[in-house]
Amino acid sequence: MYSFLKKRFTKIVLESQQKLIQFNAKLNAKRKVKAIILSRNTPKLTVEEEIQARLFFKKRSYKLNNLHWHMHFKDVSGAFYANYIPEDIYRPLIDPKLNQITHWPALVDKNLTYNLFSEFNQPKVLVQNINGFYYVNNEIVDEYKAIMTCLNYREAFIIKPTVESGKGKLVQKITVDIENKEEEIRLQKIFTVYKKDFIIQEVVNQSETMKALNSSSLNTLRVATYLRQDGSVHLLSTVSRIGNLNSSTDNYSLGGVICGIKDNGDFKDIAYSNGKKTQMSPSGVIFSKCSIPKYASVKKMVKALHIKVPYFRIISWDIGIDINDDPIFIEYNVYNQSLELHQITNGPIFGEFTDEILKIGKEI
Repeated sequence: MYSFLKKRFTKIVLESQQKLIQFNAKLNAKRKVKAIILSRNTPKLTVEEEIQARLFFKKRSYKLNNLHWHMHFKDVSGAFYANYIPEDIYRPLIDPKLNQITHWPALVDKNLTYNLFSEFNQPKVLVQNINGFYYVNNEIVDEYKAIMTCLNYREAFIIKPTVESGKGKLVQKITVDIENKEEEIRLQKIFTVYKKDFIIQEVVNQSETMKALNSSSLNTLRVATYLRQDGSVHLLSTVSRIGNLNSSTDNYSLGGVICGIKDNGDFKDIAYSNGKKTQMSPSGVIFSKCSIPKYASVKKMVKALHIKVPYFRIISWDIGIDINDDPIFIEYNVYNQSLELHQITNGPIFGEFTDEILKIGKEI
């Protein structure tokens, strides 16, 4: 009897937690898009477009409670598609069916990715802080040794949280002056701000092609992949993310530029920054004349990466291109993923897998 009641109680608790997560995901997605359309005074869809969008989702057993995401995507890109995937449908209904929330955030801890993806090209690690313990060369050290490792590196490095560091939160590029006696104290204060669970990495020496787009930031590719039930991995969308002038991060939300990438690696003609169209990067490079070096290697890498973590069936990968034009893994995103960048630049993200994925979202 006790065992039965315990199992029943546990099930109720887990179901309640799941419902709370879904509620918050839906609410946050709605708040986000409402703030966007209010700030931009986004026009409504035409009557015909409204009918098309609602009918598309109704046929697939979804209720489209609002048209805000369709309005936003059309407003920025200039194109309407009935099969845009609203984030207030994706995040609470589809994402939990495809990605095991119980394995997040442990498996996406940036300190763990060096073990998960050890055979792949990644930035060199200087110092790791895992649950308050400092590591240098996979050995526990004290804070003084961690600080001296950074000082002796003698070059700029990147420090960032290893959990929940989305949108460039607390990602800093730091340069130290070893001749300055105050640098040890400055680094100690920086470590205090991060408290625990952070990583210090070398600055990636990026491809000349990517660096030309904006030299102050590591300009990366956001690649979305889908793991089907048959074990095959499919690339859904690739977006180039480029930092603004004098910015060290490439985040769109911080004024960066996003540009869709074609299947052959060429940049699309039109990119977007702050909700406006542009044909050139912050440094003045014309996108229609650009192409990602060794793009086939990028596609090969993300597919090989994805099968390492089958707990997550839709993943957003951040991939850089190093000085040798080879792809370099930066990080991956699974929980609370945004589809916004992909659908602004490349249209409806699920493409030929739309019906298949929407069906999964309705499975009990």
